[in-house]
Amino acid sequence: MKNTFRPFVKLFITIMMLNFAFSSQAAIDYTDWTPDSMSDLLHQAKDKKRKVLVVVTQPDWCPPCIRLENRIIKNPDETEFANLAKNWMAFEILGYDQAGAEFLANQELKFHGTPTVFLLDPSQLDTKNKAKHARAKLKNKTSELKLGDLKVMHSIAGDPDDFTAQFAKAISGFDAIAEAQKMVRAEQTLEAYRALATAYVDQGKAKQAKRVYQSMLFRDDLLEEEIQDIKWEQIFQVTQRVVKDHAATVKAIDKFVEQYPDFIKDKSNFESYAYRRAWSLVELDRVDEANAVLKQAYVEPNDIEGLTTYLYFAFRNPKPELLMDAKKVCDQALKEFPESEARLKAAEGRLFRRLGNLEAAKASFSRAIELLDPENEDDATSIEVYQGQLEYIEAQMTKS
Repeated sequence: MKNTFRPFVKLFITIMMLNFAFSSQAAIDYTDWTPDSMSDLLHQAKDKKRKVLVVVTQPDWCPPCIRLENRIIKNPDETEFANLAKNWMAFEILGYDQAGAEFLANQELKFHGTPTVFLLDPSQLDTKNKAKHARAKLKNKTSELKLGDLKVMHSIAGDPDDFTAQFAKAISGFDAIAEAQKMVRAEQTLEAYRALATAYVDQGKAKQAKRVYQSMLFRDDLLEEEIQDIKWEQIFQVTQRVVKDHAATVKAIDKFVEQYPDFIKDKSNFESYAYRRAWSLVELDRVDEANAVLKQAYVEPNDIEGLTTYLYFAFRNPKPELLMDAKKVCDQALKEFPESEARLKAAEGRLFRRLGNLEAAKASFSRAIELLDPENEDDATSIEVYQGQLEYIEAQMTKS
């Protein structure tokens, strides 16, 4: 492993330890690892004929990640999943933290959002990597194994209600891509092609997904609106989320809007445009441009949904300029929308955490939880997420 990566390792392990502090028991036990030990661990899994489970997550803030951990992965009562996964070697990787993101890129394992759970088979190498390992074997050497070298048996995106059922189906031999290909051959419908594109995206296979989108555009039975939707989906699903080429994303978005100027006249479409473009602009350090388009889409209309989206974006992309503006927006929103105090106090807690004020963050999340009714189903879901974020903050305070 290159020495340039080593400065991130200590930070990464510290974050991992904070996550482990939340539960002394779990449905599965994650394997301790470092970037330098990963290859050896994958060789061990291969030699012992063990499959590999990779959970790309961000349980310190990502709501579906928190729910997946609480309900399945770190739930000691989830015996069905525990029995299915007991012989697997499992790794947890924080996909958006600097160290985790760089590690995944180095490992050539592409994900398009958190949580994404990959089921990998060390006994089968991805086709493109077979030659590299064959050459090492001829030289009587042990090749360096990466996560991206292994065949992806299946991937599960998000926190679906049938997660355990999907996992059981996958380990019994289900191949989402093969099934989607079969559907395309049988139906040739737009829905079948989109299912195949989604299957490729879920497994981080950008080139294949892009080819499917292009195939969809070659159809001569598409309405103009369908063509527009396919082109838009391809930009953010493939270029932005999987490839993560943000310069190309901005160019593609600008070209798209130039071709379809009426697209952003619709409020919902303009919000999607603003969020996608701003995300890549921030990644390119064009923060002022990002902030301007975000405010136009989410702050100026002055409704609670837009405001909370803006605040969440700022938390996800914690540039100083964004955070300070977001705090001002949050302070004003708390005055104007008292009926949404719980949501806004949670947003305030996230901002305080990014600003390094953990005591204030703890107080904000505690207040958000206090305002909600655990007997209400929607409130109970929010409490679960806010509690997970509060516990992370408390763990940080204990460590500091």
